[in-house]
Amino acid sequence: MRFREFVLTESKQNIVSIGFPEVIASVLYERIGKHAFLIAKWFKEYNSWRSRAEDKDWWNVAAREKRLNSPISLATLTDLYAATKDEDSYNQILDQLGFENDGYHNLEEDRVNWKNEIEEELFKNVLFSKTIVQDIMSGKLKNVSPYKKLNVEQAVEKYDQKNVFQDTQPIKQYPNGLRWIDVGKKCELVGKQMKNCGSAGLMSMDKDRTMIALFDKSNNSHIVVTYSPNERRISGDQGGASSEPKEKYHDYILDLAKHLGATFDADKSKSTLLKMKSLFGPDAQVQRVGKHDTYNQFFKFNRNGQEYYSNGSKMVSADDFARSQAALAQAGQPNDINRVFSHQNPNTANAKFSLVNRFSLQSPNLS
Repeated sequence: MRFREFVLTESKQNIVSIGFPEVIASVLYERIGKHAFLIAKWFKEYNSWRSRAEDKDWWNVAAREKRLNSPISLATLTDLYAATKDEDSYNQILDQLGFENDGYHNLEEDRVNWKNEIEEELFKNVLFSKTIVQDIMSGKLKNVSPYKKLNVEQAVEKYDQKNVFQDTQPIKQYPNGLRWIDVGKKCELVGKQMKNCGSAGLMSMDKDRTMIALFDKSNNSHIVVTYSPNERRISGDQGGASSEPKEKYHDYILDLAKHLGATFDADKSKSTLLKMKSLFGPDAQVQRVGKHDTYNQFFKFNRNGQEYYSNGSKMVSADDFARSQAALAQAGQPNDINRVFSHQNPNTANAKFSLVNRFSLQSPNLS
């Protein structure tokens, strides 16, 4: 037996020995090569834990969980592949599964087709979306020694820590230790810290979109934004658990946009206050006023020497605001700020509001 064939046989047998069907062992080795056993071990740890399967039965349980949008489970695909060894076995499983079956088959051709489907379905597994696994498979990560004795979650965290804090130069660092770091399209470290998906996902359609996170000196992230380099745009700003960014981080977000020469996508910001700050600049001195909640937020700011009030989508001069309050009081109605901006306010026309439907840097005429 030639050396390469011996290595292939030994590697496949190691993977089979931890509970994988032989065809899966072949697919893993053919795609991944010498690191196939490590990936197989992580696959078992990750999927048997998720399925709560006992070790002896882990493949049967984990692989029979049909994925969303998958017509057939991975385990059933391997059963079909194995049945192509003879006509009777193949006919029997096709009948059991309710497949169309005329009793005549090209077993070799079907065997190849089932293996192709197995490979396609196998690599849809979430494990293969993890950065460390992708980098091992692509050859970017060649030395896997530091990760061999770790389980998959430990390996993911260690590799992310290395990528983010050792291998990546901060985009910008501040005297207090806060720093912006490009963490890539997907980063489980950020996802875990921020309690979100840890992915740029659908935050942008830019093919080169990436996440940039604001870390403190203890390497904890507080803000993450999506940067679209081809559009020169920052969007998807959020704090922990996909919340709106805290006010104390607003200036850092706007400074990042300035540093990158990018536009801050105010219209899609989670924070109405940050949206207004980005549109009117620091000289406007935007501040919250009155009681506010998620759906009712009110602000006061200066523009070109004049004072304005706004609810984030409409604005009114301080003079008109005062006139509206007076009109409401005269009509015996509450004159709180929420009533001033209410669509149902009958005094809106009488107060001669000057409103714009949407803030825009291209619409400087605020009166």
